[in-house]
Amino acid sequence: MRKFGLKAALAALFATFTGPSYAQPSASPTLDAIKARGNLNCGIGTGVARFALPDSRGIWQGLDADLCRGLAVAIFNDPSKVRFVPLSSSTRFTALGSGEVDLLFRTSTQTMLRDTTLGLRHATTYFYDGHGFMVKADAGVQKVAEMRGATICLIQGTTN
Repeated sequence: MRKFGLKAALAALFATFTGPSYAQPSASPTLDAIKARGNLNCGIGTGVARFALPDSRGIWQGLDADLCRGLAVAIFNDPSKVRFVPLSSSTRFTALGSGEVDLLFRTSTQTMLRDTTLGLRHATTYFYDGHGFMVKADAGVQKVAEMRGATICLIQGTTN
């Protein structure tokens, strides 16, 4: 847990200044429920190394896990006041909407459709990524346009 200090401090600052609770600490029913329950239910991705993956002792490690702990520090001054709920891409928004988790720290692209149909509130983007295609070298493909008619597999329930 020695690596936790700086990450927790940065996450606590992130949580303090980006959420609606900054202006009015008691104006959030979610925050009130978290405080009354005594722990933060944090939705995280399943098994993505460097983001959220349990170590050999079953302790969640990675950026998303550290952000959850940092938020627990901001709320309770205690990084152990977090319950990690591993979620798949297809169950994450259902879990959030039903109240099974209080928030998601995981790979969830912000889209206007998600904001309007699911009523999500994205605090801040903390990781940017991109898309690419791998093809066999002997296919001679140099541009995506040359892949016309190719079959591309996608993950259901994501924007990818």
